[in-house]
Amino acid sequence: MYDVLVIGSGLSGLISAFKKSKEGKRVLIIEKRSTIGGNVYDKPSYNGILEQVYGPHILHTNKKEVVDFLSNFTEFFEYEHKVAISLNGELISMPFNINSLYEVFPRTMASRIEEKLLSKYEYGSKVPILKLKEENDSDLSFLYDFIYNNVFLGYTMKQWGGLRPEDLDAQVTSRVPISISRDNRYFADKYQMQPKHGFTRVCENILADMKNTAIMFNTDFREIVRFDEKNSKVYLDNTIFNGEIIYTACIEDILSENIVLPYRSLRFDKEIISDINSYQKYSVINYSNTQNYTRVTEFKKLTGQENINGTVVIKEYSVDYNKNAGDYSSIPYYPIPIASNFNSYEDIKSRVNSLFPQVKLLGRLAEYKYYNIDDAINNALSS
Repeated sequence: MYDVLVIGSGLSGLISAFKKSKEGKRVLIIEKRSTIGGNVYDKPSYNGILEQVYGPHILHTNKKEVVDFLSNFTEFFEYEHKVAISLNGELISMPFNINSLYEVFPRTMASRIEEKLLSKYEYGSKVPILKLKEENDSDLSFLYDFIYNNVFLGYTMKQWGGLRPEDLDAQVTSRVPISISRDNRYFADKYQMQPKHGFTRVCENILADMKNTAIMFNTDFREIVRFDEKNSKVYLDNTIFNGEIIYTACIEDILSENIVLPYRSLRFDKEIISDINSYQKYSVINYSNTQNYTRVTEFKKLTGQENINGTVVIKEYSVDYNKNAGDYSSIPYYPIPIASNFNSYEDIKSRVNSLFPQVKLLGRLAEYKYYNIDDAINNALSS
């Protein structure tokens, strides 16, 4: 008999299971896929280049406790993520910063706009694009129009299925601000690194360090777990389960009704290129107003393997989520951050909490919230 049931072996579920195991609890993990680690799963591809199967993942954090925890299971190499956006065939630094001004505008104009930005905002600060719109200054209004139309609008509409930046919750627009600095790094966190042997090795090492823990792969939890809404009971293999449940799957799957919260999904087109060693200048290049894809990732620039011959890239497309499609579009990646969706989630959450108080909702799908890697780890350690 198990004390704790963990549904999902992504970072949220896996690290929660680890914590419960260290507390002496007997833990069962149920995982729908055949692999561990959720969307941070990576595997060797051409010439051993680590392919991040579900898109690029980067570890950056200001939380020392997250680094200390992961250090038990991996070595790191320093990695500072730099991104560019392709505008009219030219690569422009992202997030848009003071350097970007001089990359797109004549020097006299760039210098004038720089002076005005520094008079309005503190050096090193981050300014959400929609906040810049509020400035009553012709140069700053021009800058807003340029960035909005050339950098932000096209990418946002592709990523979010036609929604415009102003349609989305402020958390989205604040993630890609204007940086009042000359720092071309995508992140400003104190700790920026990648695991030396990839994220899957980290997850395998965490699992190997657990005691009294079993994991079932290739198992939809609904095959062996039943949430009885009428009687507010949970059954595991037709036996009442009174232990703790850490739930990281889609929250609506707990309920018997046919409810589907809206998400965006992704399609990845992989290219193995054997006759060149470098495909692009940066690990990630975004595309706003050109191309149907949102970004291109070159893995060896993420994984510290640039001494390997050949290269592997993926072109990433944002697509409609179709839960029952049975293909790539049935994987939920990004909760769509608009008020009506959050309200629907809160209604479901209220019912789940009332019916099944033993359930702890954790992670992107169960909480209908975007999490960076460090937040997912920290939340699991704190749960």
